[in-house]
Amino acid sequence: MRNHAFDLLCGLCMLYFIISYVTEMCGMAESSWAVEVRRWTYLVVGVFFFKSGYLDRPTDEATGTFLRRKALRLLMPYIVWGLVGTVVYFGFLHFFPEVTQSQRDAVRWEHTLTTSRWYGNPPLWFLTSLFATLALARPMQRLGRLSAVAVLLPAASWALAQMDNPLWMNLNNVFVGVYLYFLGRWWKALEQHTAPHLFVACSGGLLMLALLSNYFWHGEYAMGDNLWSGNPLTAILNASMTICGLMGILSKTITQRVPVLGYIGEHSLAFLVLPYPMIHYYNFVHLTGKRTMINHWNDFIVVTVVVVCLCAWLAKYEGIWELRIGKLKN
Repeated sequence: MRNHAFDLLCGLCMLYFIISYVTEMCGMAESSWAVEVRRWTYLVVGVFFFKSGYLDRPTDEATGTFLRRKALRLLMPYIVWGLVGTVVYFGFLHFFPEVTQSQRDAVRWEHTLTTSRWYGNPPLWFLTSLFATLALARPMQRLGRLSAVAVLLPAASWALAQMDNPLWMNLNNVFVGVYLYFLGRWWKALEQHTAPHLFVACSGGLLMLALLSNYFWHGEYAMGDNLWSGNPLTAILNASMTICGLMGILSKTITQRVPVLGYIGEHSLAFLVLPYPMIHYYNFVHLTGKRTMINHWNDFIVVTVVVVCLCAWLAKYEGIWELRIGKLKN
């Protein structure tokens, strides 16, 4: 049985990601409104790590079998769709050097190895970080109550950030991922032992507390780059309270599939791997015509609508983007 609350929340997150990609491509990422939005949505991607723990079920599956299954479901799409994005990106750089010189000058051979981002499809870093999170969380589950040490793991990611993030594939963020994974498990356990009306009330209280705390004691964490700003402790606490509060309210109030957003949430992987190559293609076509997307709201609206519609259409063809084994689910 599907969790319609998570489908709704994941659908909202995927729309947010697409809009943020288009915002960046249109040169608006540092505009005042975009910066203000990020102040309140900086750890949206954490929802998916939380979800993995929340929906995890006890199993006797061997660790090796578990890791092979997750590698096929997460790393295979990472490689294939990373290559697709690379072909689009470097194809334009090769055939239209006169209008892509700035992108050509910025190319570094070690880019993907150090950042886990493909030039033509950077959001795929999420798949390697999620796989590494699950690989680390798996043996920690066997520690029983000692797995509570996961609450301290964000400090490890913060410490690595102070050392300029030395881990390759940008796995410096995995410790925050493991913390969010166990947070999902703990929140699920609390939900099962709490009366529904009390659980909703507590969730609402957490959400209000998170909003107040984020306003007065602000901190931000960019998980994709493992970058911290402001107060690191409140960055994690505010994000944790927000995710738990939202999930607590939605899990008790959303009992049926929400049109459109529920569909997007059900097909999260399609909306992760497909948009960026489309946006790059649109941008490069404009560049070859001596046009730019920078600060053009008409391009912002057109690209956002077209990309969402194309992803929704292609999501029906599971064999294309899932590769039959790449479905992002537990």
